Amino acid sequence: DSGVLEICAELGLKTLFWYVVDGGRDSVMLLRAFQQKYGGSMPFVVVRNFGCGSDFSDIDQVIAEAQAAQLLAVVDIPALHPATLQRIDKLGLSFWSAINLKSADGAQLSMMERQRTKVWLRKASQSIDAALQQL
Repeated sequence: DSGVLEICAELGLKTLFWYVVDGGRDSVMLLRAFQQKYGGSMPFVVVRNFGCGSDFSDIDQVIAEAQAAQLLAVVDIPALHPATLQRIDKLGLSFWSAINLKSADGAQLSMMERQRTKVWLRKASQSIDAALQQL
């Protein structure tokens, strides 16, 4: 509503919207509304966040409807081990910090938690990189 797309067009800037979904009812409704409003005018990528959901069948249906629109790619972000994710959140760590910080006061992840996070981050990055190669 602010005219950002028009300004970008005037300046010759390309836009690409990354739409992250969790598979829940709100994500389905909001993705459908986004697609109806912008699907024909703005290229977009749908990111299925398996860390926040596991049943994306309704999202997949909306994606199938979007094929004629400007859907460029679908990216799957895998789920991080739940206990590891909770510990990262509890400690207030970024993913970089979770992997790299080691402290004697216990405000860190265990070696196994760090390894799980490294593997998860690598897989997530590979998924994003694969989508970028399609663009």
